[in-house]
Amino acid sequence: MNNKTNYLSQFIKKGYLLISLLLTSLALTAIVAVYEFKLLSILRQYNHIFLLALICGLTFGTALLAYLIISVENKQTSTADSIYFTMLFCGIAYLIFIFAGLNYPTRKNLAVAIACLCSGVFFTVVRIAFFNKVNKSEKTAPIKRYFTDLLKKFNFFSIIICSIVLICLAYFLVDYKVINLIIHKKMFIVCSILALPIFLYAIKSLTSASLTFMDVVAVCAIIALPIIATIVYVFSFSMLKFIVLVVAVCLLIAYFLFRFIFYNPDNVKSKTIKTGYVNAILNNFCILEIASIGSILALVSTLLISSDVLHPLYRIKVAIPHVNVLPALVLAISALFTLALFSAVALFGACKKGISLIDYALACAISFILFGFVGLIAHPSIIMLIGLSVFLIFSCLILVVRTKSYI
Repeated sequence: MNNKTNYLSQFIKKGYLLISLLLTSLALTAIVAVYEFKLLSILRQYNHIFLLALICGLTFGTALLAYLIISVENKQTSTADSIYFTMLFCGIAYLIFIFAGLNYPTRKNLAVAIACLCSGVFFTVVRIAFFNKVNKSEKTAPIKRYFTDLLKKFNFFSIIICSIVLICLAYFLVDYKVINLIIHKKMFIVCSILALPIFLYAIKSLTSASLTFMDVVAVCAIIALPIIATIVYVFSFSMLKFIVLVVAVCLLIAYFLFRFIFYNPDNVKSKTIKTGYVNAILNNFCILEIASIGSILALVSTLLISSDVLHPLYRIKVAIPHVNVLPALVLAISALFTLALFSAVALFGACKKGISLIDYALACAISFILFGFVGLIAHPSIIMLIGLSVFLIFSCLILVVRTKSYI
C-alpha cells in the first residue's frame, strides 16, 4: 500500500498525470481518425508505402518497448510513467468509445483496446510493485539484473535468431491448413502430450532463483509478439487467433511478474550429488528442460510432416519458394540444424571425461527420439520412422560409450 501511495503521489505532484492525459487525448484522436477515415485501408492500396509505414512502426514500437522496460526501475517518476498510464487510460477510453459511440463493436477495435489496456495494467502494476524497493535498495534492481544476466548468459544475437524462429513458428501455426490439422482429435491429443513438458517446465521456471531456458523463450516471445500481432491483425485476423494472442500476452505478463519476484541468483541452492551417469546428468541439468527441447523439436517435426506445407518445394519446377512456405522452411532447417548439432557434439565428444555439454546434447537427442515416436501415433510416416530408428541406434551407441568413458 505504501508503494502505491508514494508512487501515485510523485506521479501526480510532478505533473506526469497531466502529460498522460494529454498523450491519451492525442492517441485516442489518432485511433479514432484511423477508424473513421479508414487510413489503414488506404495505405494497404499502396504496397510500398504500407511496407515503409509497417517497418517504421515496428522499429518505433521496438524502441519504445525497450525504453519502457528500462524505465520500469527508474528511481524517480519520468515520462515513461506517463506513457504507462496513457496506455491504461487509452484502453479504458477506447473501450467506452467502442461500446457507446459505435453501432456495433468490431473484433479489430476490441483487439486494439484490450492490447492497450493489458499493456498499461502490466507496466503500472510492475512499476508500483517495485517502486519502493528500487528507491531503498542500493543493489542492482531485480528487473535490471534479470535482463542484464540474461544478455550475459545468452548473447543478444542468439536471442534475435530465436525470436525469428519463434515468429516463423507463429506464422506456421496460424496457417489454416495447420489449424485444421490440430483440431482433429488424435492430433490434438498428441500435440497436447508433446506440449506438456513445455508447460510443466514453464511452471517450474516461475519460481526459479536462477535463469532458465524458459526465460530466453519468454524474452524472445516479447520481441516477436508485436510482429506476430501485426501479421495476424493485418493479414489473417480471426477471433480465435485474437483470443490466443490475448491469452499469450496474459501468460507472458504473469510469467514475468513471477520471475521479477523470485529471480535471485544469490539464493540458488546446491544440489545433492549422487553417483552414476544418469544421476550425474540430473545433478548438472534440468530433466524438464531437456524434455521440453526434445518435445518442441518433435512437435514441430510432426506438424511439418503431417501438414505437408513444404510439398511445393518437392516439385522440381519450383526454383524460388513462395513466401508462405518460407516460415515452414526456416522451421525445418532450424530443427535439422539443431539435431545435427546435437549429434555432432555427442559424437566428437563421446570419449571425453566428465559431465559436460556433450551429455546435454545427447540427452536432448534421446528426448527428441522418444517424443518423435509419440508424434508418429498421430501421423505414421515411413521417412520419420526410419529416421528416428537410425537416430535411436546412433544415440544408444554414443550413450554406451559415454557411460564407459565419462569417469
